[in-house]
Amino acid sequence: MSKTIIESGMSFGPYSVDDCFELEKSAIYQRIQKQVMMAEFALIRQKEGQPRVIWLVEAKSSSPRPETQPGFDAFIDEIRQKLSNALHLVLSAKLNRHRESVTDLPNGFKSLTLQEDFKLVLVINNHRSEWLPPLQDALNSVLRTLVSTLGLRPNSVAVINDVMARSYGLIS
Repeated sequence: MSKTIIESGMSFGPYSVDDCFELEKSAIYQRIQKQVMMAEFALIRQKEGQPRVIWLVEAKSSSPRPETQPGFDAFIDEIRQKLSNALHLVLSAKLNRHRESVTDLPNGFKSLTLQEDFKLVLVINNHRSEWLPPLQDALNSVLRTLVSTLGLRPNSVAVINDVMARSYGLIS
């Protein structure tokens, strides 16, 4: 069985229901949403012969330019919060820290060992490739502490557009 997620004008998937955790629709998030911002979904991805990687995905239809202040900094901080909170929610659900964990977690997530890599991904629809580097730099900067403390790979933060997302098989 598969699911497709429509977000910010993009069609993500189809993904196996066992490998896709719709964070914003989870019972855990429904209970705590007044306190936290959340990314759209978490996705288990695995290339043949490679270890599993959990992608945490936030989708946007646009973004401000770096010279647009304070809008740009506020946008980057919002994305930081959403991706950080998504990572924390996945980890806490796997550790059964929430009463809804047993029913919320898709089967693929129940089998995680927590040794897997995580990739924090911002996908911006209809965004020019040349506009991505300043966003990538800013997001790398604000997520550096999270990446370091959790021992994530240096390339674990990615800012991509819809063209790149399609080439990665994220959107159809």
